[in-house]
Amino acid sequence: MGRGGVFGLLSSLAGESLPGSGPCVAVGNALMQGPVLFHFPQSLVTAVQQRAAAGDSHLRQLELDLYRWGRLL
Repeated sequence: MGRGGVFGLLSSLAGESLPGSGPCVAVGNALMQGPVLFHFPQSLVTAVQQRAAAGDSHLRQLELDLYRWGRLL
């Protein structure tokens, strides 16, 4: 199993580019095993925040979980 990672989440939650952030590249190995990456673009986080604010309880929980997850990174 390869290592995994998350990119874009903290910048998207903060709404701005953070120091030390930059492009990310993932490369697998010859056995087709490699990193698993999750990309959270600003547009996705904005949509989650808007729908959470509109009263969608599932997306409100997702937004809370994203902030909790971001705290652990």
